[in-house]
Amino acid sequence: MEPDLIPYNASPSIPSSRVLVFAPHPDDEVFGCGGLLAAYQADRVPVDVVVVTSGEFGEHGRGGAAAREDESRAAAEKLGIGSVSFWREPDRGVQFNDRTVDAARVAIGESGADLVLAPSVYEVHPDHRAVAWIVVEAARRLVAEGSRLKVAMYELGAPLHRVDVLVDISRWAQAKRAAAECFKSQLALQDYDEQVFALNRYRAYTLGKEVKLAEAYRLLDGDALSQPVWIADPESDRQDRLCLASTRPDQEKVAVLIRSMGRPTLGRALASVALQTYPNLEIWVLNAKGPGHTDPGHRAGSFPLHYIDQGRPIPRTEAANVLLDAAQGDFAMFLDDDDWYAPDHVARLVNALRARPDAVASFSGVEFGELDGEQWRPEHRFDAPYDPGRLLFENYLPINAVLFRLALARGAQGCRFDGSLRIFEDWDFWLQLADRGDLLRVEGVSAYYSRNRAGGSNVFDEQPAQHASREQLYKKWFGRNSYQRYRQLLDYAKTLFRANALAQARQNESEAQSEELKSIVSARDLEIENLKTNVQGLREEIANLGRALAHGSEQIVALNAHVQAVTAAREREIADADKHVEGLKEIVAAREREIAEAGKHAEGLKEIVAAREREIADAGKNAEGLKEVVAARDEEIRVLRSRTAELEGGIVRRIRSFARRAMGAARRPN
Repeated sequence: MEPDLIPYNASPSIPSSRVLVFAPHPDDEVFGCGGLLAAYQADRVPVDVVVVTSGEFGEHGRGGAAAREDESRAAAEKLGIGSVSFWREPDRGVQFNDRTVDAARVAIGESGADLVLAPSVYEVHPDHRAVAWIVVEAARRLVAEGSRLKVAMYELGAPLHRVDVLVDISRWAQAKRAAAECFKSQLALQDYDEQVFALNRYRAYTLGKEVKLAEAYRLLDGDALSQPVWIADPESDRQDRLCLASTRPDQEKVAVLIRSMGRPTLGRALASVALQTYPNLEIWVLNAKGPGHTDPGHRAGSFPLHYIDQGRPIPRTEAANVLLDAAQGDFAMFLDDDDWYAPDHVARLVNALRARPDAVASFSGVEFGELDGEQWRPEHRFDAPYDPGRLLFENYLPINAVLFRLALARGAQGCRFDGSLRIFEDWDFWLQLADRGDLLRVEGVSAYYSRNRAGGSNVFDEQPAQHASREQLYKKWFGRNSYQRYRQLLDYAKTLFRANALAQARQNESEAQSEELKSIVSARDLEIENLKTNVQGLREEIANLGRALAHGSEQIVALNAHVQAVTAAREREIADADKHVEGLKEIVAAREREIAEAGKHAEGLKEIVAAREREIADAGKNAEGLKEVVAARDEEIRVLRSRTAELEGGIVRRIRSFARRAMGAARRPN
C-alpha cells in the first residue's frame, strides 16, 4: 500500500549526535537540507559542512569562487554550522575515484559524525551524482571497518525515487529562507529558493494539513551501505539509457568478461561494474544462452559495453575463449552474471599488479553466500594466502576473484580454457597462469559469489560429474608437472605428513591426559558423594534451625501483641491526663479573671481614699470646729483601710490555695 512507498508520518529530524554535510556547490547544503540543519541547531546537534566545488563554472560562477564561498559562510552562520571547508574540486568536473573517496573517508572520520548528508544518486547535475557515489563508497569502507555510520541522501535537482524519512520543516521555514537569501549571486539568476520551497511543499502531500513543508531523505544504514549495488540498480539503468560518459585518465584498460545465461541478475552484475572506482573499464558480455537472451545495451553506467551474440548456446569453455579473443586492454577478469563486485574491487587488483610487474595475476577475497530477497546471507569466505601447492589439488580462487594480464591469453602458447573440461575449467586456467608466474593476494573481500540454486556447479557440492572432472584435471596436470612443481607437491605432502604426525602425537598426548583426567574425575566424584552426605546433614540442621526459628517467631508475635496492648492503654491514660490538664487550665484562667476584677475594685477604693484625703485637707483649713468631722472621717478611713487589707489578704490566700490544689492534681496518677 501507499505507506510502503512513502512515509505518511512526519519526523522532527533524523536522530544523530553529530552531522557532516557534503554539498557539491555552495548553496546545495541549504537548498537541500536547510530545514533539517535548522532543527539540528535548535537541538544543539553539531553540524559541519564540506563544499566540494566552489561553483566557479559558467554564469553561476561569474561572481567568482571567493564570493560563492563567502555566501556559504554567511548561511552557515545563520544556521549555527560549526565549520565549512572547501575542497575546491573543479566545478562540473568532480571525479568518482579512489582519491576523492579517500578524501571523503578522512573527512568523515575526522568529523566524528554518525550521520552524513549527501545529495542523492538520482540527481541531474554530474557533480551531484559524483559526490553522492563518493560519499556512499567512503561510508561503505568505513562500515566495513566497523563504523556504525549512516548516510541520508537529500534531493535538489531531481526528486528522490525512494523516500525513507520526511522531516517536518514547517517551523524552520523562516530559518531556511533566511539562510537561502545569503546566496544572492544565485538568486539573481533564478528563484531557486521558491523552487526548493515548492518541492518542500509537495513533500508534505502525505503528512496531513498541519504539516506545511517537508524535506525528503533516503536513509542508508550499514546493511545498505555494505552492498551499494542495490542502491545503484535504478541509477545504473538511467545512466545506461542516457549514456552519461566521463573523462578517463590514461590508465591501464581492464576488460570485464561476462558469460551470460540471461539470468535476471545480469543487471545487478553490470551495476556492480558501473560502480567501480577504477576509471578505465570495458565490458564484454557474451550470450551463452542462445535464443531468448535480452540485449544488455551499449553501456553500463559510463563504461562501454560490447555484446556478443552468436545466436546459439555456447559451452562455458568456448564462451570464455571467445571473450578472451575479443577483449582488448591490459588486464582482464571474469564475472558470472549472478555474482558481483564491490566498488573498489578492480582498483585494488590493478594496484597490486602495478606494484609487481613480474606477477601474472592478482586476486582478492570472495564471500560466498545466498541472497534472500535483498538480504545477503554469507556462508563462507575465500580469503586464503596464495599457495601453489594447494592450487594443484584444490580450487580456492572463485572466478570473479582474479585479475590477470591479458597478454598471457594471446598466441599459440597462451593460456586458454580447456574445452574437454565440462567443469573446473577456471581451475585449469589458474594452473596455466601459475605456471607462468606468481599470483598476488590482495587481502580482504571485494567480490561476491552467489549460490546458484537454478543450476550450475556450486562450490561445496561433490557430485559424480565433479568427481570425474577432478580426476580428468589431475590426469592432465600429472603428466605436465615440471620438476619444480613436483618438488612443490613433495614439499606440500611432507608438510601435510608432518602436520599429521604432529596431530597424531598430540592426539596420543591428549588420550593420556584424558586417562589421567578420568582418574581425577573419579576422585572428584567420590569427594562429591561425601559432600552430598555432608550437605544432607547440613540440610537437617537447617530444618531444625528453621523449626526453632518458627517457634521464636511465634513468641515474638505474642510479645508484639502484648506490647501493642500495653502501649494502647498507656496512650489512653495520657489522653485522659491531657484532658484533665486542659480542665485545670480553664479553672486557672477563670481565677485569673477574678483576680483581675478584684484588682480593678481595689483601684476604685484607692481613688475613694484619695478623695477623702483631699476633703480632710480642705477641712483642715476650715475652723477648728471641723475637727470632730475630721475625727469622724479618720474613723471612716481607718475602717476602709482595714476592709481593704482584709480583701487583699483573702485574695492572696485564695490564689495560694488554688495553686496548691492545681499542683497536687497534676502530680496525682490517674
